[in-house]
Amino acid sequence: MAFVKSIPDAEESVATVMGRYPGMAMPMMKFAEEILRTGDCSFAHEERELIAAFASGLNNCTYCYNTHKATAEAFGVKEGLLDAMVSDLETAGVDEKMKPVLRYVQKLTSTPSKMVQADADAIFEAGWDEHCFHYAVMICAMFNMMNRIMDGYGVKNTAEFRLSRGRILAETGYLPYGKKSSEEQGINMATYECDKCSMKVNATCGHCDAPLSNGSLELGDGNTVQISECPNGHGKIKSPLCCGQDMTCSI
Repeated sequence: MAFVKSIPDAEESVATVMGRYPGMAMPMMKFAEEILRTGDCSFAHEERELIAAFASGLNNCTYCYNTHKATAEAFGVKEGLLDAMVSDLETAGVDEKMKPVLRYVQKLTSTPSKMVQADADAIFEAGWDEHCFHYAVMICAMFNMMNRIMDGYGVKNTAEFRLSRGRILAETGYLPYGKKSSEEQGINMATYECDKCSMKVNATCGHCDAPLSNGSLELGDGNTVQISECPNGHGKIKSPLCCGQDMTCSI
């Protein structure tokens, strides 16, 4: 049960906690998408999720650990491996090249003030470059923060929910529909241009940040007006004006 009454038991999740604060949530989601999916780094998706889940397991964060364990396993991490890693990294059946990275994550999580050059050197000697080192540190840092947020709110939800959420993350990533670029979503973003001064504008929904698409609305008198509408159903507005007239839309 979450510690705040505004979050119902059945809705306990990162999205519910952070969704009420979009100014904080969106930078975090974009950061997660970068370090766990799209960022330029030699770590595969399963290796990135392995780091995230491992840090969460070391912190004994029920929500984050079980959710991201499910994500890692959906990407191909062997079932039971993460439990073995949290219990004893050295005896777990982890790829030897990943072990220095995971040792670093373990130490950075448990005793961050004791990090030394030799800890980082072990990662480089295993064949990982500075980009991978950076991503390992960023993923570890982010999930230590997320663990504190979820445990600070008392968020756990059910085992079934965590499993389902973890698998969804493997399929969709960290940016919900409406937060990705229009190209990523397959949406033709409406661009409006003034025929007089050539000014061009486009817009996004203030609720979900989705790019507005062009549309039309038939009025009660039979006339049709041009509108801009949210593809996620959050509403519609009259298309913009410039120089005293409607701007025309091109896709």
